[in-house]
Amino acid sequence: MPHRRSHGTAAPPEQALEGNDFGGAVSRAERAIALGAAGELKGTLRHIQAEAHNWRGMYKAGEHAGLEAMQLLPAASTAWYATSGEVGVAQSRLGHAEGLDALGETLLAMEPDLRAATVHAVACARIATRLPSAGRLELAKKLLDRIDPVLQMKGDDPLVRAWAHRAYASYVASRGEAGTHIDHLRRSLEAFETIGDLRRSCAQRMNLGHGYLLVGAYALAETALREAMITAQRVGLLNLASVARHNLGLARAHLGAFEEARALESEALRELKAQGDVRQVTPAQVYLSTIQLFAGDFDGAEETARAAVGSAAAPAAKCLASATLARVHLARISNPPPGQRSASERDIREALMAAHDAKRLLDQTGGIDEGEALVRVVYAEALAHAGDHDAARAAIAEAFARLSARAAALSDPEMRASFLERVPENARTVELSRVWLGLNEAT
Repeated sequence: MPHRRSHGTAAPPEQALEGNDFGGAVSRAERAIALGAAGELKGTLRHIQAEAHNWRGMYKAGEHAGLEAMQLLPAASTAWYATSGEVGVAQSRLGHAEGLDALGETLLAMEPDLRAATVHAVACARIATRLPSAGRLELAKKLLDRIDPVLQMKGDDPLVRAWAHRAYASYVASRGEAGTHIDHLRRSLEAFETIGDLRRSCAQRMNLGHGYLLVGAYALAETALREAMITAQRVGLLNLASVARHNLGLARAHLGAFEEARALESEALRELKAQGDVRQVTPAQVYLSTIQLFAGDFDGAEETARAAVGSAAAPAAKCLASATLARVHLARISNPPPGQRSASERDIREALMAAHDAKRLLDQTGGIDEGEALVRVVYAEALAHAGDHDAARAAIAEAFARLSARAAALSDPEMRASFLERVPENARTVELSRVWLGLNEAT
């Protein structure tokens, strides 16, 4: 956190920020500005406001304050780098991919001296963390390449470790490397705890819970997510509490608590919409659709999945939403309503259309951080129901090969088994590969 000065005799806004009084931090900074704070001091106060707004989920205000701060602060100063990270957070949540790109390119073009290497690397890591969900994998990799030598040189610095491993976790997730993803998140959490950063430790615990969710470790996911949600609520991290609640909803659904899951997810979705968190609204709609599907509410699941497709601001989010819509139609095909003996032509047509969209987006992006196996298996099943059996077999063979590679990267045998057996789309991929192709179970 950059050095901050108070203005006049008012209680310093940085004190309010450090005490998790985010509203107080904003109002005290605004009062100092109204009293005449200008130049670099005003930039520092706007930075405080940007960070406070972001922690309470007010991303439009956070972006506005952060961009003004970057104009007022000396370029390449510690405060300027810290503010760039806050702007990146806001732009990611708001779906402002172009602004995020511009920040990443600006950081790449900078050549900091040895004294500024750490703060520059942290800024690169914070932006790199946000880029994969926006489909900007190439730019994320370039930023990671700038971080690597600093981590090698200053690996004993927990601040560098914390942010570097968080960025690596985001990148490998988009490549389907679930085990490595979890390992990086654990290292990031440990480093933030070493620093004593309660807020970001809470965020990494929430991210770790989501990582467990992706490998089917639903009990571990629930424990981590509940702890993160309770802590976030206690210290006023409104958006973090909402995101933790959103992930907890799906964990509870996988554990069979459908009504609780629906209530958690619906509440999280309302909160995320109110916060303007464009990035998380679509995943929350996807999870709610999935919960409705698990509970047998096909009509509700379809309506919510269509809303997710419509709300998706990034290719990765639309890819997952389209695959979820295809999954709903495939479920209807497998479970026709009473009195209907066979699948409707509408469901077959809609499943194939949504699955094609999802597969096209997966191929375009080169990887997504969640839902790759779902995209591949619904694509294969939709092809089969449409009568294109050769293409369906080729698709499931590709899906099985990819799933096997991802499973092999999980060194923990229990986690590997959970990944293959408890994640529904993974278990379905294994089942179809055995039935259609006679392939052995993935290992």
